[in-house]
Amino acid sequence: MIVKSIYKENRTFFLAYFFLIAIALFILFAHTKANGFILLNFYHSPFLDFAFQGITLLGDGIFSVVFFLALLVVKKRHLSFMVFVSFASSGIAAQVLKYFISEARPAVFLEKTNYPYFIENVTLHNFHSFPSGHTTSIFALVSIIAFASKDKKYALPLLLLGVLVGYSRMYLGQHFMVDVTVGSLIGVLFSMISWMLFQSFYIRLRKKISRRKNRRPNENKIFFIYWFTVTNQYLPQILRALQAYNRLSILPVFSCHTPLL
Repeated sequence: MIVKSIYKENRTFFLAYFFLIAIALFILFAHTKANGFILLNFYHSPFLDFAFQGITLLGDGIFSVVFFLALLVVKKRHLSFMVFVSFASSGIAAQVLKYFISEARPAVFLEKTNYPYFIENVTLHNFHSFPSGHTTSIFALVSIIAFASKDKKYALPLLLLGVLVGYSRMYLGQHFMVDVTVGSLIGVLFSMISWMLFQSFYIRLRKKISRRKNRRPNENKIFFIYWFTVTNQYLPQILRALQAYNRLSILPVFSCHTPLL
């Protein structure tokens, strides 16, 4: 019922996203990995090279962290927590997949071809291509914002922002279509999970405190109780998962300057 409620409240976002996924799946099944990548990179220019190097930074984990802190400053504490949980959980999931699935990046995969558009000092020449960490981060962010926004007219611009960041990863020669597609799915999925787990809990906590005091609840008190309760419940599970993969560093979640992203 909660999933149905999220879909109903964000119908425009999900219908547009499913349409994009259908297009992505068509390309993936209709073309080989290499041909699909070349098809989507049919045109490059110095201006687009510069523009997409800027756009791709929006998928950097640092951008999500700065956005989270900005929300705290303007006292959007509930939304800031949702952004952080969605970003962190989806980022960890993406990094675990990268650790176990060592797929070559386009520059390595296509090194014996004459593909001309790799950008010097930008394109990575290594592995850990699957899935796209930047795409995961941006879709986790735009999904949570779309869910939380009262005005649903922002759904399509937010989704377009995610698409631009995802395409920038292919344009810059960092990822294939499958990496970006799965990255977006991880971002959206963990945003939904975060919303379902914590939204109802926050509302119940707010009502409980309000009934006890018989007045408008203190937002600071709600935020800190909320943060303390949730982190104590879920942080041990996250730490145990990280200990199980003690050779896996989570630092790439926070920076685009590491080869895992």
